[in-house]
Amino acid sequence: MVVASATTLQMNDNPLDTELRDVPQAPWPLSAPESWLLLNGPNSASIRPFELAVVELLARGALALTDAVEARRLWGDRTIKILVDGPSSGGLTAPLGAVFQLYGTSRRRTFQDGKSGVKLRDLGSEVASFYKGRLYNYGLYDVMPRLMDRGWFGLAPRRFLFFPLQPRYEITLAGTSAQMDLKRWLQALEFKFGAFIDRDPEAALSLAARSGAALLLSPIAVSQLYALRGRFPDRQGAVGDATPIVWADTDQQFDLGAIDSLVDSFGGFDFSFDVGGLDFGGDFGGGDGGGGDGGGGD
Repeated sequence: MVVASATTLQMNDNPLDTELRDVPQAPWPLSAPESWLLLNGPNSASIRPFELAVVELLARGALALTDAVEARRLWGDRTIKILVDGPSSGGLTAPLGAVFQLYGTSRRRTFQDGKSGVKLRDLGSEVASFYKGRLYNYGLYDVMPRLMDRGWFGLAPRRFLFFPLQPRYEITLAGTSAQMDLKRWLQALEFKFGAFIDRDPEAALSLAARSGAALLLSPIAVSQLYALRGRFPDRQGAVGDATPIVWADTDQQFDLGAIDSLVDSFGGFDFSFDVGGLDFGGDFGGGDGGGGDGGGGD
């Protein structure tokens, strides 16, 4: 669950409140994968929920990145980024917990410099294998049930002539209302967050905290976390001030210059995803099933 801010913005207590009159007062409750599916719907096969799960696990400190030296036969050693255990893995919601558990069962390699960790390619292979060879099934099997439990999506029967077809997910009225709330959060993050950092950092901190993982759907807002954290040099990491996402070690978690070392190709699903400098780009297993080859680096 998203942790509410200890500096929650009270409407009418701040002259900037009129700029947030449309933002819901309750903190945004969903994880990033749930938020993305609520916003975009589940009927198109996409591995974006998996990508966002990894992003949020990094931001919340359940996973971390570290450098490791990988030996290669033909091209010599290279420094890459690998996933390792983070400082805090407690309180994860079910969609994030599922990926974190599969990280725990992924192939853990020991690298040339003695460090041990998991390549993102190996995590993706483990997740794809668990979900019948398709990464996008993570969203259908572990994320959508959470939205359906809230009454935000349902299954609508379909027929062609006398033949039943596979039911299709349809958003409910309650889901449409929640979707509009999420859009209001994203609009505030896109168009108000940066101005608040300059004019009222406390209001910006409260907005970021209350928006929870919705913030990770806004590359603009993620890129502005550097500026927000700079306004509170003595409070970084203070319990209750904001969600862990606000105090994430953005130097390590979102600035992945060696991302090509993290993401290798397996399968035939081409994708590119960027959130605040965290760029998952390359070929990844998704569209036509099958995990990675499980082999070492080239």
